Amino acid sequence: MRDRIFSGANIEEALDAACRALDAAPDELTYIVIEEQSAAAFRQTEGTARIAVFEGADRRPADRTATLSPAALISKALRALSHASGVSLTASVSQNGELLEVSLFVEDDEFFWGAEGEVFDALELILRRMIFRAGYRGPVRVTNNSVIVRRQERIKMRARDAATRAREEGAPLVLSGLSSFERRIVHLTLAGEKEVRTRSEGEAGQRRLIIEPVVREE
Repeated sequence: MRDRIFSGANIEEALDAACRALDAAPDELTYIVIEEQSAAAFRQTEGTARIAVFEGADRRPADRTATLSPAALISKALRALSHASGVSLTASVSQNGELLEVSLFVEDDEFFWGAEGEVFDALELILRRMIFRAGYRGPVRVTNNSVIVRRQERIKMRARDAATRAREEGAPLVLSGLSSFERRIVHLTLAGEKEVRTRSEGEAGQRRLIIEPVVREE
């Protein structure tokens, strides 16, 4: 079974893109929500949503009566991971409407980090797939403050390095593959710079951020 990723300004747009690409109706697709950020939450003019569509997935309804609740499944899995790894790992799982929120806490900050937080990303995907198999189809948000802060610092560093290159080379520099939240970090980080300016361009799901030197008139 393979996953295909589709993006849009919201879940509906991402699902519509998947339907067009796969020539399928929405009720024929099996998918999970990977990312959902509202425009209002970050004072943006656009939101960001990504879904993973499972091609060749078994679409039979899950037997919900034979499984634990999604929150209980996550808690049980994390207890097992903590025991097996010897790392003190706890989680707070809460339901906010359709959104399932999972906040992870770990004593060793390096546990989730790896290379750019890849261990956290892998664990997040495993948790999503696990509760999907249990029948949960709503959006899931998995967070860890340490990973979030470190990623924000990396984005700020990347923004400053890109600004320096744009100034030195006298040419625009493009940053792609950023979420709306990450683009906002870049905009805010370079807002006080007088020699460069930032802007975003492209359609939803294909947005990219451009850092360009300011040309001063003589």
